[in-house]
Amino acid sequence: VPRNSDLDMKVSAVVVLLILGVVASLPSIEEIRDDINESDDYVISYLRNPLSREFYGQVGDLFNIYHTGVGVRRADGTVGQISSNFSLEFDADDFLGATLPDVVVDSSTGEKDLRWNNHASVVIEPFDLEGYWEHSQDVVTVNGTLVLMFLDWLPKYNATHDTYTLFGVVS
Repeated sequence: VPRNSDLDMKVSAVVVLLILGVVASLPSIEEIRDDINESDDYVISYLRNPLSREFYGQVGDLFNIYHTGVGVRRADGTVGQISSNFSLEFDADDFLGATLPDVVVDSSTGEKDLRWNNHASVVIEPFDLEGYWEHSQDVVTVNGTLVLMFLDWLPKYNATHDTYTLFGVVS
């Protein structure tokens, strides 16, 4: 099938707009903070899904390899104006690059080195147990004051914990 560069550009533009729309629709910490009431109760949940299910199906289940997260939702079941029902997960920007390093060769010396592309951060998304997360276990109920304290702490954590490590080597 011959390629149509005009069509390719239009499709690419639509994909970029869709991605930007999704990213723009994710709630910010400030928007979530504005929607949290200190006196309301919130359920904190452990969330689990087979690792990279979207790419590999249920392979993670076979090897007991999971992606986990934390869910926060209003205990009374209501949804706030922006989103006081959200999930947090620690994601690598490039999962494959975080698990398999590139071999880099210095052009002047020929020396080889490994380069990991393993930058990561905590990501906030709307809590969607019916969609992405396959398992949820309620852990504790806390008041809004504790949720706000956690949200205040989160940017500090992201600033100091920005590396994704799938495994460790022990000798």
